[in-house]
Amino acid sequence: MAPEQAKGKPVDRRADIWAFGCVLFEILTARRAFEGEDITETISAVVTREPNWSQLPTSTPPSVERLLRRCLEKPGLPTAAALCCGVRTATSSGWIFAAVLRSRSPKGPQREATAAGVVTAFF
Repeated sequence: MAPEQAKGKPVDRRADIWAFGCVLFEILTARRAFEGEDITETISAVVTREPNWSQLPTSTPPSVERLLRRCLEKPGLPTAAALCCGVRTATSSGWIFAAVLRSRSPKGPQREATAAGVVTAFF
């Protein structure tokens, strides 16, 4: 849930960018970007905290970390057009696809489908 949605404000396409950042963070770290003991604590974390950036793999390229930070920055989430350049830079090396394949996400065909889905989402 994007911060503006958690606050009861109108939601637009930027919430999708937020969700994409959350999913990518979880794929790379096998942890949620915003965690809590229950839904109330989780929503509070979304509104008030930053993800634990140190959980990203040490091999994460700076371009991917910048992309994640832009997707999950609050307030004033970026527009899809503003994010396009960051996505192209972050995916140019193929690191994200390889990282998903090496990740702790589901094994076998599910992992490959996840990797393909992430790459497809970038384009």
